[in-house]
Amino acid sequence: MNHYASPVGGEESPQPVISGLEPLLSIETLAEYVGVPVVTIYRWRTEGKGPCATRIGRHLKFALSDVQAWLGTVREAAPGGERTSESAPVARPRLPVGAFGEISTRPVGNGRFRARVRYRDTDGRNRQVEAHGSSAAAAKRRLRLKTAAVNSDRKSSAEVTGDTACADPVAYWLDGI
Repeated sequence: MNHYASPVGGEESPQPVISGLEPLLSIETLAEYVGVPVVTIYRWRTEGKGPCATRIGRHLKFALSDVQAWLGTVREAAPGGERTSESAPVARPRLPVGAFGEISTRPVGNGRFRARVRYRDTDGRNRQVEAHGSSAAAAKRRLRLKTAAVNSDRKSSAEVTGDTACADPVAYWLDGI
C-alpha cells in the first residue's frame, strides 16, 4: 500500500494513492487542517463559503487542490491587512429613522395573510411591525398604514427635527415657564 503525506502535521497516513488522482480529505481532516470545528465547515457550506466538496454517498470529500485554491482566496493581502475583496464581508446599511425594510408576506390560514417588516423607530431602535389582511396586497397596505401611524404618533409638537424652525422650540419652552 502506498502512503501520502497528510496535510495535517506532515505525518504519513495509510490512505492509498491511486495514480493520476489527487487525495480527497474527509470533513474531519479538513476541519483539523484549518483548525476549526467540523460544524464550522458545515456552516460555511450552508453560507456558500469554504472549499468545494464532492459528495460520495452520504460523505463529503474535499480535493486538496480545491482546499488550496480556497485558502488562497481567504488569505490576507499583507500581514495584518484586509482580506481580498471577494471574501470580505459587506455590512448591510442601517435603515434611516422612520424607514422600513423589505416587507415579507405569508399565508396564515383561512385565506388570511400576514405582512411583517422591520421598522427603525424615532429612538433609533429597529422594531418588527406586522399587519393582517385578506390578501398579500391588503396585508401590505395595512402594514404601510400602520408604520405611517406609528411614525406620526411618535412625533409631537415638542420634537425637534431637521425641518423644525428655530422659533418652535423656543415657543414651546416659553409656554412651559
